[in-house]
Amino acid sequence: MKSVSRILGVAGLALFGWATAAQAAPVAIDFTGNGGDLGPGLFFDLGGGAELEVIASQYPGGSVGDDAPFGSGEKVSLYQNIEGLGVFVSPGDSVQLDGQGALEAMDFFFNQTVTVLSVTLEDGSVLDNFDMSMDDVDLDIVGLLGSDALLDLPEAAYGDDSRLADFEGDGLTGTVFTIYAADANDNFRVRELLVEVTDGGDTGDDVPAPSAMLLLGMGLAGLGLARRRRD
Repeated sequence: MKSVSRILGVAGLALFGWATAAQAAPVAIDFTGNGGDLGPGLFFDLGGGAELEVIASQYPGGSVGDDAPFGSGEKVSLYQNIEGLGVFVSPGDSVQLDGQGALEAMDFFFNQTVTVLSVTLEDGSVLDNFDMSMDDVDLDIVGLLGSDALLDLPEAAYGDDSRLADFEGDGLTGTVFTIYAADANDNFRVRELLVEVTDGGDTGDDVPAPSAMLLLGMGLAGLGLARRRRD
């Protein structure tokens, strides 16, 4: 029986180690760079089969208050600089994501379910310059995060005017996230998303580890044989 217990113990340790390794680590998606006018779409390979497509759109009518810009929008260009991603509509535009004139928005399409842990913005100065939806459901940022929803970040690490919206623990899990300006005075860039891939997709995360399962099977078989001999 001691040998059977030893086998089961080794199998359990192997399964524990495999499960721990299979847990998805958070992925920081950095949108800074010098790409300039990128057109309407931008793709990111997050590893393990997870992918992200970012689309820029504008919606007529200017400010829409707290109503997310769902429905039909016109695709416009993303604009990338060292502070992150903005939206470029026409010459003279601020190349930030703003609500002046037509309302601007960015859609983040993930091919797997993810949990958004945080959003880092650049050039935002007041709370109402940031709004967001998840899978066509408008989010109450202040309700989720409190009145101090945007936390100032150290300039040395992130730039002159970066702010963090920390959603960890708030369950923002989905596949489509929209970040938009809800007021004519809003203007900012999206600098970084921190996400955690929460489904296995085609990464094989939900496939049992062969070696661990083999050890477990051997242990169970040995346990059955030992019981038969004892009986």
